[in-house]
Amino acid sequence: MTIVDSSRLYKLNTSINNRLHFRPLDLDIWYPSLKMTGPGLAFGDLFKLFEQRANKYQDKKNYTGITEELALQFAVESGLKPENGKRLLTIATNSYRNSIPLREKKPLILYMAGLNGMSFENYALLENLAQNGYVVVSISSIGQYPGDMTNKKADMMEQVYDAESAIKVLKDQKEIKIDFEKIGVIGCSWGGMSAAVLINRSFKIKALVSLDGTENHTFGESEDDDKNLKEIDNSGLLNEDIKDISYLYLTSDNSPNSTPSDRYSYFEKVQVPKYYLSFTGSRHEDFTCIPFLLKSSRNSIDTYNAVVKSSLLFFNQMLSNKEGFIDYYNELKSSKNIDANPTDVKKLNTITAVLTGTVFDSSGNPLPYVNVGVINNELGTITDERGQFKINLKNGSIDDTLRISMIGYKAQIFEIKDLLNQKAGVTIKLEKDIQQLKEVVVSFKKNKSKILGNKTTSKFLGTPFNNRLGAEIGIKIPIRRQPTFVDAFNFNISYNTLNTKVWFRLNIYDMENGKPSKNILSENILIPIDAKQKGLISTDLKPYDIVLSDDVMISLEWVKNETEPGKGEVLVLSVGLLSGGTYVKPASQGKMKKHSNLGVGFNLNVRH
Repeated sequence: MTIVDSSRLYKLNTSINNRLHFRPLDLDIWYPSLKMTGPGLAFGDLFKLFEQRANKYQDKKNYTGITEELALQFAVESGLKPENGKRLLTIATNSYRNSIPLREKKPLILYMAGLNGMSFENYALLENLAQNGYVVVSISSIGQYPGDMTNKKADMMEQVYDAESAIKVLKDQKEIKIDFEKIGVIGCSWGGMSAAVLINRSFKIKALVSLDGTENHTFGESEDDDKNLKEIDNSGLLNEDIKDISYLYLTSDNSPNSTPSDRYSYFEKVQVPKYYLSFTGSRHEDFTCIPFLLKSSRNSIDTYNAVVKSSLLFFNQMLSNKEGFIDYYNELKSSKNIDANPTDVKKLNTITAVLTGTVFDSSGNPLPYVNVGVINNELGTITDERGQFKINLKNGSIDDTLRISMIGYKAQIFEIKDLLNQKAGVTIKLEKDIQQLKEVVVSFKKNKSKILGNKTTSKFLGTPFNNRLGAEIGIKIPIRRQPTFVDAFNFNISYNTLNTKVWFRLNIYDMENGKPSKNILSENILIPIDAKQKGLISTDLKPYDIVLSDDVMISLEWVKNETEPGKGEVLVLSVGLLSGGTYVKPASQGKMKKHSNLGVGFNLNVRH
């Protein structure tokens, strides 16, 4: 169902005749049917709607082709071969267009999609509910113009307003019979926040199912996210005193990337009949149907089957007074792979000390761009032009070890508590590391030029680069010929809203046992990126005489900002289908971990 909400402006400063002047709204509706009409829909038919709406809701970008590319991404992210992405689009559903609805009234379920998502992400759940007697309406996650959803309050509220508009439209239509005294809501991921806010604005909603919803969230990973979430928490939009509703929270057991500094738990605060299930070994994406459809793992299949069955039985009991949910809930609780107790997060990541210091070379000159960080932790930074650094130490880290390293210098390791005991301030000197270079035999045969690595310049698939100083992102590049001479390094920025100039450092690591080891470069190679700069970035490496003989990891490290990046500003690097995946280090001296089966678009121009 396609409508226009003329009570809300969408694109400001446009004429009333502009197609984007008023808020557009597309509703995907599943309902029980008397008779099926026409052929059944494939998953690709539902997914194609995402592409059509991506073009419809804005007038600046062309998203044609994103359906196929995202399908490939889903497959590779699930650890499968790219051809599984094509298979995904052909999977048959049990949904039909424009079928004849049943004549009796049925309860209504509102589905609040996850961040920038829509119905395709959980169609199997929505379809199952309709097959069992519910009218299900999916509310896409579309923010203010140009439609990009964020975790800002204003964008989140657009999804809430869309749900309210949908209810009004459904009340006015006569074809699908709905019992508006029996309404439930499902919130997926960020849609969980929208669902919890919607409940506070509607006294008719009787049941909430949250699929790893963000109405329960932690703080400490991003200052921007923390600010936006706290604005919502403090706005009164979430009613912790709400009554007459039942609540089922289904969640993954994924812990945050860093120890949280604080937490808000809507689940713990509301005093209503509530039920909690955490699925061991599950991922956030397992609460969508994509891994289930791809059969990416036995655990993904089992988790989603439990999500579908528990959601149906929960709504049956809370909206239709049918027995069955409590027995199934108790059955799941008794499983060794499911925890029914919310995670205890009372031990918070509070700052206990501040460590400051200056790093010099052996001649007493301050050293900029030095890596300073707690080993295998996410506490770290980079020295500034004066060689100075500052680290906020948190619970337990005072007993840890600090590592200080820089290209071309010998690394040093210190006990943090010893540094804190220095009364005169921490000063550290690094000595030059005189490396014994491998002998290279140069042949006078004509060299062949080649590009090694991931050549993608995708405008659809991308990964944001963490703007924390010392954060790093890279890929493994196999070296098949010896010697291999490196001429240039290339990467593509698909999206950049930074209003400041920044600098990245290029790193090239030897590989040992499949993991990055020692940086083989002997000097800093800095790559400046201007404010809002996008497109292909190429760096000439011929002056550095880089010669490779074995596999390497090549990475970019965020080392400098001209000014502090603004709130919500982001830089996105193109990613593509590369079997080796992307490796990420969140902070200086942290662990480099495999983050994705999609490879960030880094490549080298070489000769051999």
